[in-house]
Amino acid sequence: VRRQFKDALPEFVKVTTQYPQSAKMPDAMLKIAYCQQELGDKSTARTSLQKVMQQFPDTTAARLASQRLDQLSP
Repeated sequence: VRRQFKDALPEFVKVTTQYPQSAKMPDAMLKIAYCQQELGDKSTARTSLQKVMQQFPDTTAARLASQRLDQLSP
């Protein structure tokens, strides 16, 4: 929300490493991809979005990842 992607990225990564069984995992992974994209790392963002879709296929996060992936496509 505040567009502080550089500061937010490690915090979302922390969620995925410290709480791998959390219900927030799909959302944290999605936010990681958003941060990567906003920081200009579109290739890594694309990979992260694909991971969300693969690991959590029937979630809102996967649907949002798919939409964002479509936006990233050339």
